[in-house]
Amino acid sequence: MQDCDIAIVGGGLIGASLATALQRCGMQVTMIEAAGAVQQNLDQIELGSRVIAIGHAGVGLMQFCGAWPLIDPKRACAYTNMQVEAGATGKISFNSDAIDSASSLDCLGYIVENQVLLAGLQASAEIQGVASYYNTTVNEIREEDSDIQLVMDDKRVSAKLVVAADGGSSWVRKKAGIDMRRLSFEQLGLVARIQVTRPLQHTAWQRFTADGPLALLPMSDGAYSIVWSTGKARAQHLMSMSVTEFEECLLTVTQGKFGAVRLIDKLKGFPLVSAQVEDYFSGRVVLCGDSAHQIHPLAGQGANLGFKDVIELTDQLLAAKQSGKDLANRKHLRAYERARKADNTVTDTLMCTLHDMFAGRMSAASPVFAVSMSLFDLLSSVKRWLIAQAIEAEPVSAELQALGYLVPLSNDASGRD
Repeated sequence: MQDCDIAIVGGGLIGASLATALQRCGMQVTMIEAAGAVQQNLDQIELGSRVIAIGHAGVGLMQFCGAWPLIDPKRACAYTNMQVEAGATGKISFNSDAIDSASSLDCLGYIVENQVLLAGLQASAEIQGVASYYNTTVNEIREEDSDIQLVMDDKRVSAKLVVAADGGSSWVRKKAGIDMRRLSFEQLGLVARIQVTRPLQHTAWQRFTADGPLALLPMSDGAYSIVWSTGKARAQHLMSMSVTEFEECLLTVTQGKFGAVRLIDKLKGFPLVSAQVEDYFSGRVVLCGDSAHQIHPLAGQGANLGFKDVIELTDQLLAAKQSGKDLANRKHLRAYERARKADNTVTDTLMCTLHDMFAGRMSAASPVFAVSMSLFDLLSSVKRWLIAQAIEAEPVSAELQALGYLVPLSNDASGRD
């Protein structure tokens, strides 16, 4: 039997970042992932349509993990502008020039391919000494008074705490008896890569259409990743179109803003849901990332919320370790739950409200909506607040900073006691 401090089930973006961060904090971590490890030679990773708009809190975490330097700068596209449009004249514009002059930040965030970021994280986990098992499935969980055991086909792992980072359909969460409230939007998120003849430099663009919000996110090679959230029937129709038909449809919906459009990979769809748990932990099991919450992607905050979970959980477990307490003690797990549940719930509520507005209760094509968007563009104080949500750093303890966690200098990143 292999003993460790913490066992993490799930080796994706959340699991790998948490494993690496905790290992760097001096804990012995085992990470178990059902899929195989990703290709770590970035030159051999094909460009993909699934991307993350990672904010500066996430970048700070990637730097602490040692993953950010492993990412080829050519595969991370900084964006300095955001444009959101609706109706005939509705428009909101965010620009990095509006960032506080005292800030060290020169962009709103980065667009990075999922697989590229994951390659960097899994490589950094190996460098830090995380015991990683890929192509491995947990068959059984046995919780005792002083430890918890994970049973696989040919091995067992004993830990003080198990972290469920195995996604929205988390097997570990179900075994721990933690219920999840789930709401289907009856939509699919369609993703693909496209080339355009008139790119908007360093700009993330979104338009609320009659068919749902469409986002074009700039990629490092000059292409765009599209994310189009739309009803299931419409999504199936779009996916059934010929390449030429879909390109013409996209040209119409973008109103020619990007010039001619060329589809460069297959359109794919995934279901959109809102999901939240009431309890973030039970006994010696704690949830992190999608295993605890899922939101509508219209603001691109899903992964960023997960990275904030990782930062908070790392900080709380470091505090428990340094005070000599059981890593599964309720005080620190409850503090993690309070901090992250509040943020995740507020963001989910906001996304659901926006979805309801754009799904018909306030038509994105209506004059009222367009006028509201234009007026909103004039409210510079509100815009500054929205920019802060994109660039704010997650506050961390002095103890975590002492281990090398660098907090970007933004509007309010002074750390915490």
